[in-house]
Amino acid sequence: MNKSNQKQYFLADNVKAIGVSLLSVVGVTLLLAIVMFVFIREQEESRATEILDNVRVVFRDAEITLDYLNALPYQTCGMDNLAEMRKTLFRSRFVKEIGFYQNNELLCSTY
Repeated sequence: MNKSNQKQYFLADNVKAIGVSLLSVVGVTLLLAIVMFVFIREQEESRATEILDNVRVVFRDAEITLDYLNALPYQTCGMDNLAEMRKTLFRSRFVKEIGFYQNNELLCSTY
């Protein structure tokens, strides 16, 4: 084998090695990207579920509070009504203020 043939052989061998290396890098990169995508997707789904559960708790608390207050017999802003509104605020975890409306007017509130 002369030097020219030997150079061509080594050059072809180097090109093959570079090609295999590039394919390996691309393959490993794609594999890692897929693994990361699946991992991040699972984490984001878990986080979204947790956020929705928290929103459900807040709305359920507000619903219970409103149902309780709407069932009370009070029609005015008397001391008994205000006292009951304050007690209800203490029982509620997320409701921070309660107002008593009549004819689209805020008659009284407590917080």
